Amino acid sequence: FFIIKGSTPEESTLTFRAPRTLTKRRKLQIMSEYGLLSSAVKSLIEMSRMDGQSQWIPDVASKARPTADSIEHVAMLTRMILNLRSSGPVPNVIRAFERGGMVVAPLQSSNLADKQGRRADGISQPSSVVPVIGYYSHPDTGDRLRFTIAHEVGHLILHKYADTSLTWKIREDEANQFASAFLM
Repeated sequence: FFIIKGSTPEESTLTFRAPRTLTKRRKLQIMSEYGLLSSAVKSLIEMSRMDGQSQWIPDVASKARPTADSIEHVAMLTRMILNLRSSGPVPNVIRAFERGGMVVAPLQSSNLADKQGRRADGISQPSSVVPVIGYYSHPDTGDRLRFTIAHEVGHLILHKYADTSLTWKIREDEANQFASAFLM
């Protein structure tokens, strides 16, 4: 832990599954914790001399803005790449993505809600070479967690090369559509 040189990623490079009204302080806490996680993963990959990249993500990621049909296609292609049935529930969402070369890890500050009780669900950095998804556990159902993980994978795939001028709402809608198509 003490040899890892963590840095807080720029907010513009991150995607949050969180209420848009999170305070700046809370966002900074989330970004810092994710930065430590991401740095630890990168350091472990370097120390173990592993590749650390999910080679299929750049191949599937579109360089153009996705359409509704292309998002559905990418979700089905992702299921195929992960050796999942083309329809029906995904037996274990986290395990499926981990087998696909992604790092999916819980973050610890999930108990840090703002005064209105709003909490973050997940975070990722689509432009990163190493696909790392951080998530927060809530006492809610597992459905929310599965959707959050699939949503963040949607960002990793759909927004890897995305135009950064896309609005937050457009990116969130696209990731939601990917998660819905992938899970169903």
